[in-house]
Amino acid sequence: MPVELVPKRVRGLAGVRVAALTAAPYATGAVDGEGQAFAWGHGTGWQLGTGRNTSELTPVKVGSCCVRKVC
Repeated sequence: MPVELVPKRVRGLAGVRVAALTAAPYATGAVDGEGQAFAWGHGTGWQLGTGRNTSELTPVKVGSCCVRKVC
C-alpha cells in the first residue's frame, strides 16, 4: 500500500462532499453530508467494515453512520 506524505485529492471521492474524515496509520474513513460512510486502506483484519477481509486502495461505501443529515 503506497504511503503519501503530503495531502492530495482522493480520486474515489470525486464529487462527494466530505463532512468528516479520519485517518489512522493503516486505514482512512470519510463520511459525506448524507451520512454515507467510506473506508479504504489495510483491511485484512475486517477492520474497514466493507464485509470483505481485503485491503482497499480506493474508498468503498461501508454504510450509513448517521440518522440526521449534516448541513
